[in-house]
Amino acid sequence: MNTNLDDMPLPELLALRDAVSSQIARHEHRKKQEAIAQLEETAKTYGFSLSDLVAAEGQGQRRTKAAIKYRHPDNPELKWSGRGLRPRWLVAALQDGTAQLEDFKV
Repeated sequence: MNTNLDDMPLPELLALRDAVSSQIARHEHRKKQEAIAQLEETAKTYGFSLSDLVAAEGQGQRRTKAAIKYRHPDNPELKWSGRGLRPRWLVAALQDGTAQLEDFKV
């Protein structure tokens, strides 16, 4: 396909872009459907359905949120679990020397 894009007016370029994007999406969808069908066939040969295998893999993977261990005394919305970087409010309070980490424990 030899199309000179430099000479195309903007509306035609935009329509071409939309058509290409739409065609790419249809192609990807078709390939995904083919892959799913092939995986379902493979799962059947082992006596499973694809949803059985996918559900079995995902169990036990969820993490619970860490408990709050430190809280700002004046603003209870400011809290920290003790994981990751220390929040700015805690660093500032510790740097001014008036408080220690234990002062913020919940």
